Amino acid sequence: CASQISKVRSYDLSTEHERYSAMMLRWIKTKETNKVVLRIQQVYSIQLNFEQKMSVYEAMVSSKKVRGREEMLFHGTSLQNVQKILHSGFNRDYNGRSMYGKGTYFSNEARIASRYSTKDQHHDNLVMLACWTYIGESTKGRAKMADRELYKQDKVTPYDSLVDDVTNPHIFVINRDYHSVPCFVVEFTVSDKRSK
Repeated sequence: CASQISKVRSYDLSTEHERYSAMMLRWIKTKETNKVVLRIQQVYSIQLNFEQKMSVYEAMVSSKKVRGREEMLFHGTSLQNVQKILHSGFNRDYNGRSMYGKGTYFSNEARIASRYSTKDQHHDNLVMLACWTYIGESTKGRAKMADRELYKQDKVTPYDSLVDDVTNPHIFVINRDYHSVPCFVVEFTVSDKRSK
């Protein structure tokens, strides 16, 4: 697992690092005691094509003077997909799930995102991305939404994200690939409580 993640321009955070502590606090809040964090890596450089996508987003926010919500969200995936995401960014077309609409799925709870973390053939550990994500203005998502439902009252401006619950959301669907930037790679494993 280490040899795979090391191909990404990132570095291990010391367990004493304040950012490591901050990530662990978010992890503990999920109350998933059987999931053990092995290490956390911070991504400090992403590939040029992803940076170019982000520059488009930054220009859009700057021109519109948008003051939308931004939050650190979790995205469960496989180690192989981590490499692709860190190289080229997210691709919403790869997502086959559409319970809350089409897009890339994130959660503010690691407990939920970890359900979508999958093992690769040659690696036993699981991985998850922690991403700084532009949420903006949200609306309730559902499968097979009509196009008109994706737009605000002016019928011209699309919502920035879809959620499972507008009042207290835990699942966020982002339909613009450049609205989420991977910041941390969390490697973890699942302990067997029966062995205790």
